[in-house]
Amino acid sequence: MIEYMEGRPVWAPALMPTTAKATTGDCPYARSALAYCTEGTRKRKKHMSALQDYINQITDKALREGIQREVDRLLQNKKFGLVFENHQPEYTPLWGARIAEQCTVARKDAIGGTLYTVVKKNERKAWCLPQGGKGGEGSGEVECFFLDDIVRIARFGEAIYPCLQRLDTIERAPENSPAHSLWHTLIEAENYHALQLLEWLYAGKVDCIYIDPPYNTGAKDWKYNNDYVDGSDAWRHSKWLAMMERRLKIAKRLLNPKDSVLIVTIDEKEYLHLGCLLEEMFPEAHQQMISIVINTNGVARDREMYRVEEYAFFVYLGNAGPAPLDDTMFSSEISQRKASQVGEANEGWK
Repeated sequence: MIEYMEGRPVWAPALMPTTAKATTGDCPYARSALAYCTEGTRKRKKHMSALQDYINQITDKALREGIQREVDRLLQNKKFGLVFENHQPEYTPLWGARIAEQCTVARKDAIGGTLYTVVKKNERKAWCLPQGGKGGEGSGEVECFFLDDIVRIARFGEAIYPCLQRLDTIERAPENSPAHSLWHTLIEAENYHALQLLEWLYAGKVDCIYIDPPYNTGAKDWKYNNDYVDGSDAWRHSKWLAMMERRLKIAKRLLNPKDSVLIVTIDEKEYLHLGCLLEEMFPEAHQQMISIVINTNGVARDREMYRVEEYAFFVYLGNAGPAPLDDTMFSSEISQRKASQVGEANEGWK
């Protein structure tokens, strides 16, 4: 959702310190500061310096500091361009993790539903108190489950100490080839926790990150807390942005700030939202969006023009940038030669 937030009082009388309540009506500078706090975000940049001047002129120290705290909180929580709800925290099942008292669990057959706190357990059963559904606080009757029927849950951001377990290896490069000395690792995991794991070893050292997130088409192409998000969900764009922001924060910490690039592919459903999000999260970077032709014949759509392309955002950090090539990749002769080379390479890997 892209919108400008209109005026909203940020200094409710019920939240004021006692000293503030007693002196607000007698302080013209305080009244002016409060008036500025309720103005729409479209005027914030213009009036921020004036607002700070009014705050500095408030003689009552407690009132001045209280208003300053609220203004600082407002500036931290509200964005100038892209405004979206952070939603309830995401969570993920920890298959195989030991269930202990006071931990959070969910039924294996309803992971996207109610969460429970384990209040007591023995070797076979656990007595659990509902948290109010989908992670919220609440109360209810204690329910009893067999341990085999529940799974431990972790909210994103909680320390879970992920580790890697080798599943298999594939070696195809000939021993005498240069590629034989190279190695690659494929990690199968929830992407947020995989990024957390990589951060321990590679923070600030990664040269390139390429991500292909769910396009949020409305066709149930992704999940939020194990529930598919479809076109009827009024909050699907906001949920998508919240999901992306949490992962991009870690991706940014992985990238080398002096010379690296982040590449994100997307289509027309979310490219505007994604562009705003990347600009907010990478203000120091140079950003470029390019078109990628995916179907030269076009894909027919009901009451819309044919679709022939998708998009990719390139976020260049530090000295990173595209290198010039003699190959323009546009001539038909070059395209045919490249298609032939790709076909031969694919045959070699069969």
